[in-house]
This record gives sequence, C-alpha cells and structure tokens, in this order.
Amino acid sequence: MFVKDLSRLGRNYIETGRYLEKIFPYMGVRFISILDNYDSYGEGGDADQIIVPFKNLINDSYCRDISMKIRSQLDVKRRNGKYIGSFACYGYLKDPEDKNHLVVDEVAAEVIRQIFRMKLDGYNLQRISDALNEMGVLTPADYKRSIGMNYDCGFKSGSNSKWSPVNVSRVLKNEILTGTMVQGIHRKINYKVKQSRNVASEDWIRVENTHEPIISRADFDEVQRLFELDTRTAPGNDTVELFSGIVICGDCGQNMIR
Repeated sequence: MFVKDLSRLGRNYIETGRYLEKIFPYMGVRFISILDNYDSYGEGGDADQIIVPFKNLINDSYCRDISMKIRSQLDVKRRNGKYIGSFACYGYLKDPEDKNHLVVDEVAAEVIRQIFRMKLDGYNLQRISDALNEMGVLTPADYKRSIGMNYDCGFKSGSNSKWSPVNVSRVLKNEILTGTMVQGIHRKINYKVKQSRNVASEDWIRVENTHEPIISRADFDEVQRLFELDTRTAPGNDTVELFSGIVICGDCGQNMIR
C-alpha cells in the first residue's frame, strides 16, 4: 500500500497507529509512505518507532485545529443571523442572491398559516394532521422533493408520506417562522465523532428580524402556551373543550377530567 504521506492514511493517531502496528502486520500488508521515507518492510530502527507516532499525533492536531476554526467561523455567521443550514426550513427558500438569507415560500407559508389557525381554533395535533391528509397536502419532506430539492431527512424514504402529529408539532414549535433566526440547536460532540447532541434551549443562538415572518409573534406565543396545557379532544368532537387544561383539582392540582 502506497501513500504520499502518513496523513493520507488517516489523521486519527490512535486508529492510524493501530493499522500500522497491528492490522497491517497481521494481514501481511506492506505499507509505504513516500514523503515520510517509511517502509514497513524496511529495517526501521528505534527512530522510526518514535517519529512515526509523533507525526500521526501532529496530523491529528492539525485536523483538530481546522475543526475548531471552522466551528468558530460558523458560530460567527450564526450570531450575525446568517442561515447556514443545507436546506431552508419548511415555509422558506434560500435567497438566490444570498444563500445565507431566507425568503418566504408562499405555497408552504399558506399551509403553515392554516396549521396555526386550526391550532388556535382548538384543533389538536391529530385532528390537524388528519385534515391536512384529507386535503392532500404534501408533507414538508415530500414538498421539498416536489420542487426539485435533493432532500433526504432520514425519517422517511420514498414519497407519499402522511402528515402526523409529530410533523405538525415541529411546524408549530419552529420559532424561525416568526422572523427570528434560531440556530445552534444541535452540536457535534467533537471532530472525531459525527453524532450530535441537543443543546439547552437557553444556549440556542437567536437573532431577531433577520427575515420576513410567516407567523406573528403573538400567535406563536399563544400556540406555545396551548402546548403547556394538557389538552385532549374528546371522542366524537373536532375541537378541544372550552375549559380543557384550565380547570384543575383544588386538592391534588391535577387537571379535571370526566
């Protein structure tokens, strides 16, 4: 196996060292790094045994340094209200003249306004999703693919997916719809681990008035208040009862039910 230098094999010094010292010798693979003047079949002395691990460590450090610089630059863009996502969220499109700016997609925006109206009128999430499916409204993922985006969210493969309470809840809780740019919701663990972890909401990066709102702040806040109430639609009813989630027991503090 030939490489230009050790960094072409890998920049993770632990994994690179494991391949050089265990896997390649076990499998009988001859490894040659041209610029490092390293040949695993050669008569390498103690110098090679010391220098090669140090070179792998330097390559790893370079990768970490680049990762930190990229993260820092992305955070600067976030704090300046620049959108850095691969795809615009449902209801918006990327501005053709500035990929870091969002413009309203009127077709999707009208669906979003209808979802908020139904929620404010007392419909629960299941009733809203059923109504959207009956009207034949495309889900956010299917809609993005229908307008030519090469979009894959990882939750649903193929087309003709259905609205669900989860889809509706994501729309109703998306603060970006109010004209406030909200980013930094997830963060990768480190440059070696691709998985991300959730960030506490108080640490999200919020910048107001970065783009045109679809939903007013008053309506958005009212919907969030409704989410805090334990509301359910009674069997056979289309809307939530007038005092659902409001009347509580004076003894135990729990919501009153039939």
